[in-house]
Amino acid sequence: MYSVGELDARASRILVAGAAGDAGALHAVGTWMAGLAAVDLVRMDQRVRRRVMLPQQRDDIARRWTAGRLAAHPRAALVMSMVPDGHVRERAVAVLAQQPGTDASRALALRTSDHVLPIRVAACAATLDRTEPDDLDAITPVLLVLNRFARDWRNPVLGRYHTVAGHRYEDGEMWALLRANEDRLVRRFAVARSIENGVLGPDDAAAAYLTEKDVVVQRAFGRLLLQEGEPTVTAPLLTRGVSASDRAGALARFDATVLVRDDVRRLLVDSSVLVRLWARRRWAEFGEDPVATYRDLADSATLPARARGRAWLGLREAGRPPHPDEIRSLIEANEPPLRAVALRLMVGSAVAGDVPGLVARIVAGTRGEARLATNVLAAQPVLWRPADLDDLWDDPDPETRRRAWVLERARGGWDAVVADLRACGDGDPALRAAALSVTAALPVHGAATPAHRDRIADLLPGSGLAESQRRAIAVSAGVVSGP
Repeated sequence: MYSVGELDARASRILVAGAAGDAGALHAVGTWMAGLAAVDLVRMDQRVRRRVMLPQQRDDIARRWTAGRLAAHPRAALVMSMVPDGHVRERAVAVLAQQPGTDASRALALRTSDHVLPIRVAACAATLDRTEPDDLDAITPVLLVLNRFARDWRNPVLGRYHTVAGHRYEDGEMWALLRANEDRLVRRFAVARSIENGVLGPDDAAAAYLTEKDVVVQRAFGRLLLQEGEPTVTAPLLTRGVSASDRAGALARFDATVLVRDDVRRLLVDSSVLVRLWARRRWAEFGEDPVATYRDLADSATLPARARGRAWLGLREAGRPPHPDEIRSLIEANEPPLRAVALRLMVGSAVAGDVPGLVARIVAGTRGEARLATNVLAAQPVLWRPADLDDLWDDPDPETRRRAWVLERARGGWDAVVADLRACGDGDPALRAAALSVTAALPVHGAATPAHRDRIADLLPGSGLAESQRRAIAVSAGVVSGP
């Protein structure tokens, strides 16, 4: 996808070349436009039409690009159909309507959303006449993008176009052609309409389900199979699907008499919480104990670490959380997924003795482990004191200092004010900017303790705050503001 700056540069080039009558430059732009995806083509059209033309440019374009000259330069006609001058666009549409090829078809499809009624009517009529397979593949993506992103466009040409094409071909043939389109938006649209019109049934969905790469299309197949598919065929397919909603839907829709035992056991450690919930219910229907199975899976040497970690999470979800000693042993595991799960399990159950190790994780752990360790400490501020974070504040990594600020601020009260003042004097611009709202919460705090007053008195002079802010904080805390 091109940036707005790149599209604006091309738009300026179009107007300059159009005013100069430079057919060669416009031909080059037209060749470039032929390779644009539908979404970029629509964006390009919008950027060109929004350009402000000087009166001289408008006069030159209208004078130089007559219908005869546009017909003599087909590529230039493609480009000139986008210019702000409505008279030139109207001439270009009339010329393009007589030109064969997919490039002309795409340009005409663009003009079906034109704000000028005669241009829009002419473009719609020309577009509806182009239903050859190549035209169908070229026009549909443009109409879909317009239908999706042009908020003020209420033209029903999208539906009419496929109705006309459907009269020319069998519905099944037309939608099959569009389902083979390389454009992802077109394929999704074609699959949805095929299901809606009954030309794609559960047998077709079952045949394509596992090999489908687009998860949105696969989910459409999955919904059709859940509604109309044969249970003995549908259940094994959906429990192996990419979409978590399909896997959960299959477990919710079918009971143990239809589901495959090994599939349900595998889904006990699925990445989705909802899938794991339904898998435990169905596993119990097989006469198995989910907790005992989770224990077996957690201790399995053949399962990947990520799956074993989900087995530990499953124990908590089943109402039998691991013992704190087991959680602490997991934190020392060699596999990062197990350490991450241990930190998630520790939230709300840490003790004071865990604080040094958690602070160390924030400093030396991976980014994910540092974030999770921060969550553990933030959930239980009673376990630690701001002084425990001094090493974090002194760390050269700004990300570590930001976590120290988040943690100390989470304590609330005057600890949050102290954290903001420390951040205001930090060398990291992002941290300084985040802490500049320090005075916003001052009125809700109670009286500052002597320790807080001493700390605030030390930090205020180097905070870099405006004098009015420093004075407000000093008055609220009961200290003398620094110079």
